[in-house]
Amino acid sequence: MAYFLTKTCFIHVPKCGGRWIKRHLVSTATITDVEYKGTLGLKNKEHYAPTWKELGDKKPFAFLRHPITWLASLHNHIVRKRNNWQKQIPLEKIGHHDWHQFVKNVIAYPNWIYEYYAMHVGQYGNKITIGKMENIEEELIQILKTLDEPIKSEQLKHKGKEMHRSKFAGTNSRLNSLSQKEIDALYNSQIKAFETYKYTKEWK
Repeated sequence: MAYFLTKTCFIHVPKCGGRWIKRHLVSTATITDVEYKGTLGLKNKEHYAPTWKELGDKKPFAFLRHPITWLASLHNHIVRKRNNWQKQIPLEKIGHHDWHQFVKNVIAYPNWIYEYYAMHVGQYGNKITIGKMENIEEELIQILKTLDEPIKSEQLKHKGKEMHRSKFAGTNSRLNSLSQKEIDALYNSQIKAFETYKYTKEWK
C-alpha cells in the first residue's frame, strides 16, 4: 500500500500504524494518488511497494515497529480475520492459530521478520526514510518537514494517542503471555530486524 503526496510517497508496511498515518495524511497533506485507483491503476493492495520508476521524483518514507510487538499484532489481526494467512508470503506460510506455536515456527526461520519488512522497504536501500511507530506523531511530522512535504502540522499534534485503542488488548495479551525463553529466542533468531532498525529486545 502507498499514498503519493506532493513530494513524497508513504509506503505502508502492514501492522505499523499505516491506517492511522493515511487517515491523518488526508487532512494534513495533499494526496495525489490513493490506493492505486488513480494514475497507477490497480495494484496488489496488501503487499505492494512502488518501483523507483513509479515513484518518479517523490521521496519514499515508511514506518516500522518493534519486531516482537509487530509479530503479536500481525497474529492478532490475522486470527481475527479467521486465520486468513497469505501463504505466498514466507512468514505467513508458517502461520498458526495458536500464538505460541506461531512464535515457535518463526523462531525456526532466522530473520524472516526482516525479510517481511524488506518486502516493502528493502528495494529502496538507504534512500528511504524510516520512522518508528512507537513515536508516530512526532516522527511523522519531522519526516514530512525534513522531506519538504507541504503539511498542516498543527492538525497532527496530539493525535498519536488515538491509535488502535480497541485492538491493543489482543496484541498485549499475546505479548504478556510470552516467556523470557521465547523472547530471547525471537530476538536471537530475528536479530537482523532488531539491529537494522535499532531496536533492543525490550519493548515496554
